[in-house]
Amino acid sequence: MQILDSNIVEDVSMLKEVRVFLEQLEAPFGFLIKEARDIANRLPDEQSAEPEKPDHKYFKQEKAMEARFDGLAALVAQKAGLDHNNIPWAMATLCVLGVYLILTIFAMFYRADFLSLTICTMGIYIIDNPQNCDRGTFRMLVVAIVISWVYDILFLWLRSASHENKLSGGTEGTVIYFSFTCAWISFFWRILVALVFWKDSLDFNNIV
Repeated sequence: MQILDSNIVEDVSMLKEVRVFLEQLEAPFGFLIKEARDIANRLPDEQSAEPEKPDHKYFKQEKAMEARFDGLAALVAQKAGLDHNNIPWAMATLCVLGVYLILTIFAMFYRADFLSLTICTMGIYIIDNPQNCDRGTFRMLVVAIVISWVYDILFLWLRSASHENKLSGGTEGTVIYFSFTCAWISFFWRILVALVFWKDSLDFNNIV
């Protein structure tokens, strides 16, 4: 009986070891995933607890500009009936990107503008997947908008006269006129898009 009992105990312990081994086979990196999730959950608290450190030589000037921009944004939000102390910048980013995307699509009826299309898709991707990006990504999008302005200056100002001569009426002339109108609206709308992107880059963790 003692030999039988010892064999049963050994079999039970062996079954436990086999069960643990099978669980490890099902999720071999489970402990790493758990640790990564714990770190990710702690990061926002740690980052918010630490004061923001200067990362460039114009840091003070930029913070002063941010304070003025926040005051203007709070005034606009208050007139719109929104909570000026808690402006939904993520939603505002999606809204300005949506308008920018529609204007870009209409402008592409006549000319290619894949740079603006890339900016829109990248901005929407960042809002939906903030864990894959950082504040520098929004700053790169602001630079891309500046580049798109240069492209539009060359296209709209240098070629507008020749295109106006081609507007002979009919459906084609209407499409060309509509496309150019959307391109001009997009040109000035991007000022607002660039400001929102800049604001997102300054307070990336709290906004997205």
